[in-house]
Amino acid sequence: MIDEHKVESNKKELVVKYQLALKYGVDGLLRKKNISKKIKLLQSLAEEGYAPAQNDLADCYWKGIGVKNDYGEALRLYRLAAEKGYARAQDNLGGCYCYGMGVEQDHKEAVRLFQLAADQGYAPAQNNLGKCYDRGDGVEKNPKEALRFYRLAAAQDHAPAQFKLGTLYHDGEGIKKNLKEALHLYQLASAQGEAGAQNSLGEFYEKGMGVKQDIDKAISLYKSAAQEGNPNAQINLARCYSVGLGNLNQDEIKSVWLYRFAAKQGGNQAKLDLASYYLDHWEREIDSNKKEEAIHLIRSIDNQEHPYVKRTLGLYHASEQDYLLAAKLFREAITKGDGEAKHRLWDFEFQKRLRQEECRLSILNEKFPTNENVKLIEDIRENLEYIKKLEIKSGRRGAYVGDGSGQYNYDGADWVIQQIRRDSTHFRENLPIIVTFIAFIPTDCLAIIASYMTTDTPQPKSTYVEPVKEPQSQCLMM
Repeated sequence: MIDEHKVESNKKELVVKYQLALKYGVDGLLRKKNISKKIKLLQSLAEEGYAPAQNDLADCYWKGIGVKNDYGEALRLYRLAAEKGYARAQDNLGGCYCYGMGVEQDHKEAVRLFQLAADQGYAPAQNNLGKCYDRGDGVEKNPKEALRFYRLAAAQDHAPAQFKLGTLYHDGEGIKKNLKEALHLYQLASAQGEAGAQNSLGEFYEKGMGVKQDIDKAISLYKSAAQEGNPNAQINLARCYSVGLGNLNQDEIKSVWLYRFAAKQGGNQAKLDLASYYLDHWEREIDSNKKEEAIHLIRSIDNQEHPYVKRTLGLYHASEQDYLLAAKLFREAITKGDGEAKHRLWDFEFQKRLRQEECRLSILNEKFPTNENVKLIEDIRENLEYIKKLEIKSGRRGAYVGDGSGQYNYDGADWVIQQIRRDSTHFRENLPIIVTFIAFIPTDCLAIIASYMTTDTPQPKSTYVEPVKEPQSQCLMM
């Protein structure tokens, strides 16, 4: 007959020994002497079949704390504890199967173990089960069920679940968008040190979304999250250092270091952000090593059809002075929904370079006409027309309009050149006066106009004829 009193007494004794083991510290923050004591106590308790001790000892073997790293022994101990119905061990073993760590990946077995632990109300397992339903790993994808488990875990103050739920509210994914609720959840998770939530909360403070804008507070949150290794926070902090935002001094070295650190974690966003950082001022001479690193980063992305990849590759080709290919890539990015690529096409310097290339090819083709040159000129003009239509559609005053703000007036230059090509004697005689009324004619176009300033200059024969464009009144310096 089982002596229930003795069994209960043994349980209490095990609990006391286990609590003593816990007093020796947590994870890797132990002193060497205390680590040894903790391991001995856990080993003794594990041999007696005490599930919490088996799980904790497995953690030590998994992380190599106080014992030699041994995944096999860790898995054996996790299984022993999981078989006794210990929720933490079930969740840990489920994680091993979910990610194929020490065992062959098996999502269905992971879900089974997560479910066992979740049924006991264990918040981390509920969060993990939510992820499985979110991704469709081991179960049929079910956003509603995922949301239910995230809520269950978040209600128990589980920070990762609060962060995930906040992100769903922020993005309006599977649930009605609610920035106020997202902010609340980010604040709860951030207070517990959840790095992802700290980064997201930092973005709220930087943009003044639902809170009073506070750049320095945002930077403080980015720093906290970046120190925890969060790649998105490292990217945000790198961006802040690149421009000297808030209380930070501009520091290119720190900025590049943070971008690289985030990129080393395999983050495609960080790789492309670093490449864009190198190529952002493509119109200037870029260090060859930086350019080489940029193209390596771009090509390391698996999905080369992603709009951000297209846009960044466009910057690279602009730096290589292949403006037509750059324009093609920017347009492909726009087609795929990348709004930032529009600004790259709208960039005054980029349009200027396209115009310069058009002028160069036009002059070359008049002297040495070839079908290839004609095709290139047509492609450039088609791109410029596309940009103009895009600007009009977006309600934006284009860089092609000289409005006294320092922008060049290519329309005015085109009008002058086309009038010359029509052989208007009166126009040619008054050209020096007329040119002074055309605001901001670019140097490359002035050079062409200047070649027609004398009456004995031979007329170029061009097959390209445009209708006369009257310069807009705001382009005239009256």
